[in-house]
Amino acid sequence: MAVSPNIIHTHFAVPAGALAFVLSKLTGVPYILTAHLGDVPDGVPEKTAHWFRWLKPFTKPIWQNAKKVIAVSEFTRQLALKHYPVEICVIPNGADVSYMVSNTIEVNTPPPYCLCRKTCFAKEPISDHSSAFYP
Repeated sequence: MAVSPNIIHTHFAVPAGALAFVLSKLTGVPYILTAHLGDVPDGVPEKTAHWFRWLKPFTKPIWQNAKKVIAVSEFTRQLALKHYPVEICVIPNGADVSYMVSNTIEVNTPPPYCLCRKTCFAKEPISDHSSAFYP
């Protein structure tokens, strides 16, 4: 079965954005870039400053050639704009949980179950993160 995508969506300018950039150039399919902070210079300097010292010149075309650039917060957007003069919209990466506040406390009810997965690749085992919410 042949796949003919209309759009490529990549999370993080580095390293996934580099692949989206190349695929877009090879196929003519546009890509959307979603920035999460770690892929923005100065976003997480203790983790990425050494990388961006070498990679930043190569990241500019990734940002400039994206059909659309999305940031997951206004903070991420503002930081990205300091380094990349492109139009960036914000789609908040989170959930409005304010409506989940309860006026009652129920005893002996099971807590909600939460299953989180951050990648499509099995680099690490899937784990139950409910203990993060219910110690």
